Amino acid sequence: MFYLFAISVTSPCNESIVKELEIKNWSVFNCEASSFNWTYDDKETCLLL
Repeated sequence: MFYLFAISVTSPCNESIVKELEIKNWSVFNCEASSFNWTYDDKETCLLL
């Protein structure tokens, strides 16, 4: 199987993006380190603090 990943880093995050994506309303995700078989076909956005 071949996977192609693209990561775009924007710093600092543009305020218009913060408003457009309603980032200030996102919940905080946290968990212990883990590994599992999983695929996700949609585009995903995350904010690293």
